Amino acid sequence: MLFRSRTMRTALGACLDLSQGHIDPTAIQDSKWLFVEGFVFSNSEGSRAAIREAIKVAREAKTKIAVTCSDAWIVNGFSEPLQESLRHTDLIFANEEESAALSGKREVVDSGRVLKDRFPHVVLTAGPRGAFVWWEGEEIHVPAFQCQPRDLTGAGDAFAGGFLYGINHGYSPAEAARKACFLAHNVIIQVGARLKGDVKRLWESA
Repeated sequence: MLFRSRTMRTALGACLDLSQGHIDPTAIQDSKWLFVEGFVFSNSEGSRAAIREAIKVAREAKTKIAVTCSDAWIVNGFSEPLQESLRHTDLIFANEEESAALSGKREVVDSGRVLKDRFPHVVLTAGPRGAFVWWEGEEIHVPAFQCQPRDLTGAGDAFAGGFLYGINHGYSPAEAARKACFLAHNVIIQVGARLKGDVKRLWESA
């Protein structure tokens, strides 16, 4: 059987207990980026307070902030805490549905052209159409690696992780996006969200 959409039901586990006490200011201060997962906005007020604290520390330390929307229902159902964090965001990740919910535009490129005026950097994924990046005034399109997908679960996470790895290791945004697409490609041709084997070697082979 071929799976055409994500087959997961989100279970945040221990993340439900995230609180301000878990925030390590030194780790954030010593980092280039703070990455915020959108699903956390659906947690308790304690979890949302933890995100606010992490963002406050990052801003004071000049650590850049990236946010991934995670799902359109986060954008629609938890707009207030999400938008509060987005006001401080340097980079936003979103897929077609999420970007449409944020921008009010159905077409991903139209969404990106709206969102680039709201955020310094925008990265939108569009499944078989690849990824679209707005970076330092440049609009970039990276095609997807064609395949027959088995399970789309984890594709966005693999892409975001790959892209952030790339821009933190001297790759251009275009090359980081291309390699991130390759990691996402390798996730969706298997069943299960975690990449198998040597991920660094997989990255280098793209």
